[in-house]
Amino acid sequence: MDGRRNAVFALFLLAGILCAQTPDQKLRSLLLQYKTALDSKDYVGAALPCAAAVRLAPASKDTQDCATALRNADQGNPVVNTGKALLGASEFDSALEFCTTALVLNPMDKDAQECAGLARTKIVTRGQEQAKLEQVRGYLAVGDLARATTPLGELLKSE
Repeated sequence: MDGRRNAVFALFLLAGILCAQTPDQKLRSLLLQYKTALDSKDYVGAALPCAAAVRLAPASKDTQDCATALRNADQGNPVVNTGKALLGASEFDSALEFCTTALVLNPMDKDAQECAGLARTKIVTRGQEQAKLEQVRGYLAVGDLARATTPLGELLKSE
């Protein structure tokens, strides 16, 4: 669990650091973070800044090199595995970030495609369930138990 917490923290830290920099500074910073993580064999930690660098400068040789290095690394795609673990922990937004990171690095990765699709579905489903719950609360607030039963029944079926 600590690994997932650290990965989520790294996402927020990365977002905060990047906001105050020029695009060129962001790219250099991302590539430095990538290289530091890769040197310590932290492939998940390397994937996040590499994918952000690819998004920022897709034509850059350095970003293409980092994506190729991670795509060819023989470690069983820990970025997708982290995304799947986050899905299992119902942390759908973070899971989507990791799965789409893997897709940026390797758009043909079937596991990453499946993981990202499932995360998107879970996020949409969560939103629909929240809307139904609000509907139930609204009906109950005005004392309309009869109308509250339909969305409540749908919520109970989805669990």
